[in-house]
Amino acid sequence: MSVPNQTPYIIYNANGLTTVFPFEFYIINSGDIQVSLNGDVLTTGYSVSGVGNVGGGDVTFLTPPANGSVVMLERVVPTYRLTDYQDNGDLLADTVNKDFDRLWMAIQRSFIYLGLALRRPLFGGPFNAEGYRISNLADPINQQDAATKNYVDNVSLVRTLRVPENYVNALPAADQRANRLLAFNEAGNPITVLPPSGSASDVLIELAKPTGAWLIGRSNSLQQLLTFNVQVGYVYETEGYYSSGDGGGARYLISSTQGEIPELAYLCTNGLYAILQHNGTISIEQLGGKGVSLGQTATEDSWPAFYKAYQIKRAHLFDLSIEFVAGKSAYYCSKPVLLTTGMTLRTPNSSWVCKIIYGGGTVSATEVPDVTPPIVDDPVIQFSTIRAHVLVIGTNGNPCYYATIDGFQFRNDASISATGLYGVYGPYMSKVNIKNCRHEKVNYGIRWINNWGGSISQTIYLGIDTSVAPVAGSVGVWGEPAAGISSYTNGGTSLTLDVVGSSGFQTGFKLTNQQYTTLNSCYSEKGNNRALEFTGCDGIVINAFGLENLINTLFSCIRFNNSRVTVNSLVFAYNNTASGGNVFFATDRSKINIVGVSFGRLTNIGSALSLFNVDGTSEMSVDGPVDIPASLISSTGYGFATVNGKLYSDNIFTGTLGIANGSATTNAVTFTANEFSYKFKGGSVWFNYYAAWTGGSGSDMQVYGFPKNFAKECTFHASLPAAAKVVYARSVLATNRVRISGAADASNTTIPTSGALFIQGEYVI
Repeated sequence: MSVPNQTPYIIYNANGLTTVFPFEFYIINSGDIQVSLNGDVLTTGYSVSGVGNVGGGDVTFLTPPANGSVVMLERVVPTYRLTDYQDNGDLLADTVNKDFDRLWMAIQRSFIYLGLALRRPLFGGPFNAEGYRISNLADPINQQDAATKNYVDNVSLVRTLRVPENYVNALPAADQRANRLLAFNEAGNPITVLPPSGSASDVLIELAKPTGAWLIGRSNSLQQLLTFNVQVGYVYETEGYYSSGDGGGARYLISSTQGEIPELAYLCTNGLYAILQHNGTISIEQLGGKGVSLGQTATEDSWPAFYKAYQIKRAHLFDLSIEFVAGKSAYYCSKPVLLTTGMTLRTPNSSWVCKIIYGGGTVSATEVPDVTPPIVDDPVIQFSTIRAHVLVIGTNGNPCYYATIDGFQFRNDASISATGLYGVYGPYMSKVNIKNCRHEKVNYGIRWINNWGGSISQTIYLGIDTSVAPVAGSVGVWGEPAAGISSYTNGGTSLTLDVVGSSGFQTGFKLTNQQYTTLNSCYSEKGNNRALEFTGCDGIVINAFGLENLINTLFSCIRFNNSRVTVNSLVFAYNNTASGGNVFFATDRSKINIVGVSFGRLTNIGSALSLFNVDGTSEMSVDGPVDIPASLISSTGYGFATVNGKLYSDNIFTGTLGIANGSATTNAVTFTANEFSYKFKGGSVWFNYYAAWTGGSGSDMQVYGFPKNFAKECTFHASLPAAAKVVYARSVLATNRVRISGAADASNTTIPTSGALFIQGEYVI
């Protein structure tokens, strides 16, 4: 019997139940199969069947191997000859075949193991481990020996200074490194130097010595520390800023100079300075803030502390990395909180919201001088004239770069007037991030002139009174160049708004000349006369926008002026009312793509309402699902679209038409069927109409109620089987009606007492 080309092993993962494990290779004797469990060879506890079968057999265990154990069945034949042939002895075919079979079985197994060996190509090159580890290596001795992980981790790298160059000098000895700083000379080789006397490095080295504890003093507060007869090089820990436990405790280094950050140096009565030490964060309390730990309001003014944070960052825009943390529950600020380039103002963690009560004041021109804008033709920015919860301030000729404010709820003091008040006034911003904020009772939620590369997320802006009609001219999110809609300058680019809400403003979102910007899961609610207004915008994408409690009285709820915008899902979610006019209005060369819109919670209380209005210069595409409730369709003056430009839609809309006698607007029949379907395709409407009736009367049969008035003469195919003549439908100019006329003489057609009418066609709008 020949030895077939088989894989002489098989591996199983036991499940704790199975006892029979098949093998699919040829064995001559039961001893030719080796059974192992988790790598351990077994000699008992199983039986073998299928000996001599080319297709193999089974190994049956007396006890099922444990779940998860690895069972391996492998053919292992002796590598020595079992038969001794004698002169003139029997030379039987079965004996000789089995001998040769064992040779080929041994060769097959050898080739399998050869394939698992570490190999290299015959023509040279390195050995290839094919992604497997090599274990049990000895540590290297000679130059070209392989290195083990143990050698690299514990012998090599622990003594090595790694640099890109091929060689670097060793570090100085321990006695030359003690109490010194590591530095590098002009050749890039390591040296040690003494730290500057009184520097933070010098202090930390001194504190690390066994005698370091003797250099640390304590004080109830910074104010008390400043009265001490302190000494240079000493470090003091305070328990507060004004008094013990007020949250302003810190560590101070005593120095004869103000150090690298003079704003953090406090003059002691003996002429030395106490310099605030920090680890990259400074709390508002460490700057003199007077917040409260419990409650929703505060009365003592913390604005000087917030202003000091601004001053520190303003003096070190790019050479100082410090975040300012407001850790109290509430603060009172008589003037706006200030944010500038590179500054981060946040709460201790994402679950903390800090309340700031705004006192209604403005900064002085000395505190925040006028700033020259980055756009040459724009006027100088006079921050001293702006009332706002937050002012975002750039430098002369530059916007505010890379600033963040996170986790604040702004309210107004009960005594102030909210007239002309901003939540955030940030005229020129770049990569500014506003997160987890809330601004209440403002005329303008956020206002920018140019804003690019930044984000606003998890933030809501609330108008003066969200329970009544909004204040005229108020805007929730407002981005517009200094020259307004006539400006040729950009209003910003690459901006992302995530979950941003506008509540109680006349216009929810108003963007002018904004480019490639995205609104994700944003919403407009409570009294907004107009939810969205875009002018001169390009590449705007709106994803999942919601409207609630809208009262639209401004002709259009969502207006596009000379803009290119894509709307991916917009929903009238709750209690929205339109006083006629338009819902979507595209004008002045706009190109609008709407993919999915639900009018499910929109009520029309006006005399005429058009869901989509496209002027003669614009185009609009309405694709995806469009949900229009029956109550809206049946409302007074409802119309799907008012189209003078081009409207595209893959949706097939349905409705009804009327059959009247002459120019009447009441039906002259009793319908038993009334089915009108139509589709917009650019500048035309495709439609089909079928009606059946009884009780008809009249001498001039007209069909009225088409979605668009006829501006041109049109004739359509029509069929009126009950008539005694061939008919067609002909448009009545400047109306939404067609007259059913005789094909031969264009005569009027009498309405049959009962019958059916078919009309089909396309007309240009």
